[in-house]
Amino acid sequence: MKSLVFCLGLLCGLVRGYGIGVGKADITGPVAEVHLFGYAEWAQLGQGILQREYARAFIVAADDEPAQKGVNDTDSSPSAPLFPSSAVAADQHAQSPVMKPNQTQPRASDNRIVFVNLDLQSVGHLLKDRVIQRLQAIYGPDLYTHANVMISSTHTHSAIGGYLEHTLYEIPVKGWLEESVQPIVSGIVKAIQQAHDHLQPGVVSYHAGELLETNINRSPAAYLLNPQNEREQYPYDVDKTMSLLAFHTEKEDLGLISWFAVHGVSVNKTNTLVNGDNKGYAAYKVERFARNEHNLTQDAFVAAFAQANEGDVSPHTLGSFCTGTEQPCDGTRETKCPWFSTCQGRGPAWTVSDLESNRMIGQQQAFKALDLYREARTSNVSLAGPIDFRQVYWDVPNTKLPQADGSSHNLCLPAMGLGFIAGTTDAEPGIGVYQNTTSMPWYWKVIRWFIKTPTEAQEACHAPKPILFDTGEMDFPHAWQPHHLDIQLLRVGDVYIAGVPAEFTTMSGRRLRKAIKDTLVAHGANANTTTVILSGPANGYSSYVATYEEYQMQRFEAAATAYGPHTLEGYIAVFSSLATSMMTQQSTQQLVQATALPLSTQMNDPRSASFDFTPRRRADLPGLFRGFGELIQDVAPLYTPQEPATVKVSFIAGNPRHNPMQDETFLTVERRVQDGQWITVRNDHDYDTRFRWRSTSRLFGQSMAVIEWDISNATEPGVYRIGYFGHHKETISRRITAHYGYSSIFLIDPHGH
Repeated sequence: MKSLVFCLGLLCGLVRGYGIGVGKADITGPVAEVHLFGYAEWAQLGQGILQREYARAFIVAADDEPAQKGVNDTDSSPSAPLFPSSAVAADQHAQSPVMKPNQTQPRASDNRIVFVNLDLQSVGHLLKDRVIQRLQAIYGPDLYTHANVMISSTHTHSAIGGYLEHTLYEIPVKGWLEESVQPIVSGIVKAIQQAHDHLQPGVVSYHAGELLETNINRSPAAYLLNPQNEREQYPYDVDKTMSLLAFHTEKEDLGLISWFAVHGVSVNKTNTLVNGDNKGYAAYKVERFARNEHNLTQDAFVAAFAQANEGDVSPHTLGSFCTGTEQPCDGTRETKCPWFSTCQGRGPAWTVSDLESNRMIGQQQAFKALDLYREARTSNVSLAGPIDFRQVYWDVPNTKLPQADGSSHNLCLPAMGLGFIAGTTDAEPGIGVYQNTTSMPWYWKVIRWFIKTPTEAQEACHAPKPILFDTGEMDFPHAWQPHHLDIQLLRVGDVYIAGVPAEFTTMSGRRLRKAIKDTLVAHGANANTTTVILSGPANGYSSYVATYEEYQMQRFEAAATAYGPHTLEGYIAVFSSLATSMMTQQSTQQLVQATALPLSTQMNDPRSASFDFTPRRRADLPGLFRGFGELIQDVAPLYTPQEPATVKVSFIAGNPRHNPMQDETFLTVERRVQDGQWITVRNDHDYDTRFRWRSTSRLFGQSMAVIEWDISNATEPGVYRIGYFGHHKETISRRITAHYGYSSIFLIDPHGH
């Protein structure tokens, strides 16, 4: 069997290879005193870390040269597949291949694309622009550009905020935060550099499969408004298909990109620990199989779990109920919850915790991705054909879409409806506003008067949406939502990736994918092999896109469809133009000049100075006669975990905002081995550890760090210690100084010996 797998891999590598490279880097920024972004909860201030956030980068380049070995590639013998069939069931670490830089320098004229996936809620244009500027300073102006680099996100609601440049998205996190932006930009660039440095001849394989019991539709009533004959084309009211690209060489498994539609809201709005939600856990789970057991700082195999059309898709697979009751609800007035109760979704392990539900939803994605990767790796499904890309900037409000009867569907200046603040069944705020609201009560009109009353033309354009935030006509302190969007289409062989700067509902995504594919096939693409993948939010953020029919109900997703009822129709027109341009070999400049759509090759979205209302980082004090890193509460000397238990220790700490410990860790769990040395077995990215920080005196700048490690009877017995690593700002010199501390040693022995 190994010989067969090797022969197939060798054949694919010879006849249909690309230049491929993968990379991964930490983008975790401040984990304390900065708002987590997604739920728009002002009380959701970061207080530590559950798992780190990463950028995962993939480069695919046209490879016209014969495969060349790197100087270290002297072993020509085949190796076993990285993920054996029993890997999932065994759930054990496997030795990972070591990535070796390829010595052949890429040519600047090569066609190549870059796909980056971030453990973030979304991506801003200014963020991408900074990344491109940094890349062009390193590699020159032509190799990596806005056109061939796509930056997508997992849409986790438990990551830091402060990287979107429009006022509506800055308010929940108190502004544009350089403190958040800089680690993200540097991490993305580092991940792309790693992929670039390890570019080598290899294979990209595509596979897809059905994943059940992982997502449901949170707005099924709106979905049912779509035409019946359209709905009958699909077996479910959400997409259950996971699409996957596998990256490998003849001998090495390098990475994968998985796309599956499910919101990043498994971890609920009361959470204060930074993490990547279910897709972050899925990536962690897959990369554990590929990680060297004794080296926790470098993952050779890179697993990206990208987002798809998740606009109306929830991980709360048991449905929604009024809290404290068994009463079903859907966030509307018709299913209004009792007093002091709100409509909230329930994950598969809701009776245990949201973190356990998150683990289950993430693990199901991870295991499915592993299955698809193995199948793609060992079968002849490798991609072949051109590498291509098209990208334009779209002036959305000035878009007019001619109709067959001579009329025109016009897109609008952005605005958000009253249903936007009703929230979703994933996190209903309980403020007395309900979804499917198509009229504006008088008292909300009074409140709106203090913000901005929309013009009659704006209200008519958005009807039946009752506008609460007239964002398109507000410009203080700068634009509240984007008027121009980055629209991008990438191609690898017969796979096309549409980067969308918004959250598409299930049917919106299906219509867009179908429209792109129909356009491609009309211009000669193979109808049987052509695949279109929707990825986003990517390259920017502009809230939601519902279908015209869903828009009429004005549930949350429709209320947050920023450019009016014909927004999806506009996206279809723009992407169809890009697909046509790609298939006819028309340049982007030629497309812009020829089309009637308001497209451009340059972003024209002026932005004035922003604001930052996060608290300043003050000097730290350890307390009288105390030192940083000293123990406050120590561990117990012995743990006998017949049942799950938690090891907890606390230290005198500095504010973790002084240094986010990028590519490092705030904690270690270390085990003593036979020669008396200590090896690290856990860090702050492991799901069974938690780093918590809290201020004990804001007046005197005093704080503490609490480290927790969950153990069970499956934990390896032995002698352990827990390490804490932090930084503090000195009072006089204002220098940032490192400090650390260790717990006492303790014994884990299920038998109590």
